[in-house]
Amino acid sequence: MSWHDRDWARWTDEERRRFCAAPGGAPATPRRSLHPGGLWAVLATLVASVLGFAGYANRPWAAPSAPAAPAVVYGEQAVPIAGGPLPPASAGDPRAPGGSGTVCTDEIAEAGAWVCATYDVLAPGQSAASAAPAAVPCANERTADQSTGRWVCADSLPSVS
Repeated sequence: MSWHDRDWARWTDEERRRFCAAPGGAPATPRRSLHPGGLWAVLATLVASVLGFAGYANRPWAAPSAPAAPAVVYGEQAVPIAGGPLPPASAGDPRAPGGSGTVCTDEIAEAGAWVCATYDVLAPGQSAASAAPAAVPCANERTADQSTGRWVCADSLPSVS
């Protein structure tokens, strides 16, 4: 037996009139299920959700990273340090100046010979290569241009014609 068939679950005409009819006996108008203020709240929530999802979907996936180091670093290896002799490479760390893990990228002229002013330490996966000679003879200072693989003079010797 279902609840519809039980006497205590049935409405009497009096109860039906009291709950479903407006005062005066006319049928009641159906109630709105959503208050107008609630409609605006639902609409605002929907708009905020759509905009939030659009912002989330268009975010950058990773922070911008530093540019990758070049695979080859141009310069010279086994160049004496400015003001001193070449440190023995076997005596210590290959990342020490003059070691196999370094390359000289800036040189200055001292007593007629090139000595290193700046050593770069090679990162894992990098290798050193000799830079091509400068287009003109350099006087006092030269730098290895990493984009062309050639020595570039800070000052050049005067040309003899």
